[in-house]
Amino acid sequence: MGKSKQRNHLKTKTFIAGLRDIVSAVPTESDKQEIQRSFSVVIEFLTSLQKNFDALPSTEDMNKVSQAIQKLDRLFVKAEADPVLASTLGLRRPTPTRRSKLTITEDETAKAKATLAKLESLTIDEIRSQLQSKTYSMSELRAIASVMGIRSTKGINRDTLVHQITMKIANYRGYQRL
Repeated sequence: MGKSKQRNHLKTKTFIAGLRDIVSAVPTESDKQEIQRSFSVVIEFLTSLQKNFDALPSTEDMNKVSQAIQKLDRLFVKAEADPVLASTLGLRRPTPTRRSKLTITEDETAKAKATLAKLESLTIDEIRSQLQSKTYSMSELRAIASVMGIRSTKGINRDTLVHQITMKIANYRGYQRL
């Protein structure tokens, strides 16, 4: 029996030691509050995650969107052929590309200035006849016009360009006399 009492005594000591461990492991009130806050943060995150998941569109929703896109596509195809519908939808027809600005080299500019200096001594009629003669090419006439501040395009004809240059010179001379 001695051994049995000793075993019971050891069991009792072990039991009491276990109880002490349990008592010492119990969290303090501040630890409990901290753990509670941590649980709340995790629960809020999971709730938010659940709401976001619920907001995700389903395959059925995407089919509806796809059908709506196809309807809009057909409408815009119709609008391309119907100017009234296009205008109603706020669509604009593509504008034609503008012609590129004519570029004139420095040599052409210098030559044009020299030509203008020669033309200063002539009368307006002489200027017109000299410019209309084939002495000056269209590119030279365009360079002269550019130096004078006259805009010209590739589509302008020789007579119109000569007229513009001549009139610009005549107007300039008229203003000088005032």
